[in-house]
Amino acid sequence: MSLMSQGVTAAVAPPTVSAPTNQNNKQQQPINLLIINPSPRKIKVFEVKLKLLNQKYDIFRERFNFEELKAYETCRDFFLEHTEYTHMAILPDDLLVDVAHVDKLVEDLRLYDYDVLSGISNFALTTKGFLNHMTAIDYKNYGAVDQLAKTGRFDYFKQVMTRDQYDKIKKDMANKPNRIIRVALSNFPFTIAKRHVVEKIPFGHNLMGVDTVFFQSCINKGIATYADLDVELVHLKGIEKNHEMQASILFAFDRNVSTEISYIMSNPPRKEEIFLPKIQTVAE
Repeated sequence: MSLMSQGVTAAVAPPTVSAPTNQNNKQQQPINLLIINPSPRKIKVFEVKLKLLNQKYDIFRERFNFEELKAYETCRDFFLEHTEYTHMAILPDDLLVDVAHVDKLVEDLRLYDYDVLSGISNFALTTKGFLNHMTAIDYKNYGAVDQLAKTGRFDYFKQVMTRDQYDKIKKDMANKPNRIIRVALSNFPFTIAKRHVVEKIPFGHNLMGVDTVFFQSCINKGIATYADLDVELVHLKGIEKNHEMQASILFAFDRNVSTEISYIMSNPPRKEEIFLPKIQTVAE
């Protein structure tokens, strides 16, 4: 997969059996999305992507807060205080997302009214193995669902979707109106949640991460979570440590990409809370 591949197709048809339908055909509230960005790092290629997103979408950034859970909590509090937003999207600062990706997910929400919807990405870029695993566990993996619900943990080697499995599912669904599946876990590849979900689920943390606890809570509260397999994103995590893939190493050095969080007690950066309203362009 090219590091800059987009993997976006248009959704123009009615939902498949994998997608919940709005059977009452009621008038839906317009979607007003707030992107939250807990950001302890400064990755140049991410910052470029973020500026492009900000031309269309509002973004709230929690910069240089090295207490991960508190950073997420601050972002959630901002969203809850600003009731004009209907949905909250989670954007980690090592995930490359284009406007077309967000537009596709927003269109999915408009068509199918999901409570929680994500894209999908490689698990990490530390090794070929991480590249060839995806940020998803299929909900039909019932053992994984039970394990997540009870323990907030999963088995990376046995339960996480491989790239081969991902490619096969996409191929099998090639003639379907969409390629959206129900998942037990998505690991925050631009996960979007409705307001009522954010209100019900505070962020938590365990050894598996904030994202795992979020999806554990969704399972235990009976909230279905979905992933659009056509919205394939690039997760940069660990790219600077990749000693197997020369292209990744060159990319990391060329673009000055490091996903390590560097906190120096003697000279800590100043914590910032930044709200970025979408950029207003002047009509010519």
